[in-house]
Amino acid sequence: MKFENIEAVYAAIKAVRQVPKWVLDARENHKELKAIVYGDEYKTLLLKIEHIEEGGKALARQKYARSIKDIISKILAPIDNVFSATGGSKVFNIQNETTKKEFISHVSNIREGKSIEQWLQAYFAKDLYEVDPSGLMFFEWKDGKTWLTYKSIDCIRSYVASGLNPEYVIFEPKTEKTATGENITMVRVVDDAMDYCIIQTGEILTVDETRTFQNPFKRVPGRIISDRKRLGKENRLSAIDEIVETAKEFLRDRSILTIHKFLHGFSTPYRPVIICPECHGTKKNGIEKCAACNGTGKIMDNDITYEILLPIDLTSETQPTLPSNFAGFISPDLEIWDQYRKELKELFKEMFESMWGTRESEEVKDQTAMGVILNTQPMITQLNKISDIVESHES
Repeated sequence: MKFENIEAVYAAIKAVRQVPKWVLDARENHKELKAIVYGDEYKTLLLKIEHIEEGGKALARQKYARSIKDIISKILAPIDNVFSATGGSKVFNIQNETTKKEFISHVSNIREGKSIEQWLQAYFAKDLYEVDPSGLMFFEWKDGKTWLTYKSIDCIRSYVASGLNPEYVIFEPKTEKTATGENITMVRVVDDAMDYCIIQTGEILTVDETRTFQNPFKRVPGRIISDRKRLGKENRLSAIDEIVETAKEFLRDRSILTIHKFLHGFSTPYRPVIICPECHGTKKNGIEKCAACNGTGKIMDNDITYEILLPIDLTSETQPTLPSNFAGFISPDLEIWDQYRKELKELFKEMFESMWGTRESEEVKDQTAMGVILNTQPMITQLNKISDIVESHES
């Protein structure tokens, strides 16, 4: 898309004075996905369980909880198969051999010494498709050179999409300081024809001619990361969209198990009071406080030379029954502990099956060859969909 004139560019900027709701939703989703996949600020997802726990317990869960990035990594491990498959070929229909060699050289080192395929393999799935589906992969250009970048939805004010291609992009305004020390707001807008730098002063918009140039790509040089969306919605969906709520439940339950282990995971010892052998329970040695027991009349430390004295009144008509064991440990409540561990296993299975439409290989035993094929086919179908989007981006 090409703006008809500069007034149309100004109108597009004014139309998004406030960040559009779909962008706000995409940013919130991005933050949530980073917490789940990376473990970034995951404690913000551990909200107080209303009407069940008081604030102190909620803070304790946040303090001792750990992220679930290890679990999500295991669930997403099959995506590696998309990039590890062998075979296939690339055909570059370029007649001039010199131009063809130069072109292949460029696409073999698009960023960080990686080819486009290697760059996508390194970053697309975990860093982009799963975490920032509404973001952009974007080519920057300067002095005849180009390089691939990633534009987070956090730095994008808005864009209009045509499939996976943005028709134009308005980036989030930036404040810069001029040589005279004045702060000015700059807005970057890119369409098929131009890369605009607009100076925004209140309601007044002007073009910065020194930083506005023709778009050498003749199209917006960006790709929207995810092809998944809901009908009527602008923001895109992550590869793990179906399991986000279950993942949050897993995070919460793991935090409860962690705090339960921390508070109740220690065995509690019990034993009779050991009478101080120095003062014989009188708490004094003469007129002075007994130094051996610090004036308590009993010994709290263990020593094999200490004896345990059981007070028995031989003149009493009812003689006490001696205990079968004089000391021991009160074990923690393992039933709740085991129940949460079982629940976490079930939640993992639920996430894996929701993600891939199949059971994890460890859950599949003693199946026929046909049973194995039927179990893996849904995963293959899902991987083919991911492969299609990766190939589309590479093309």
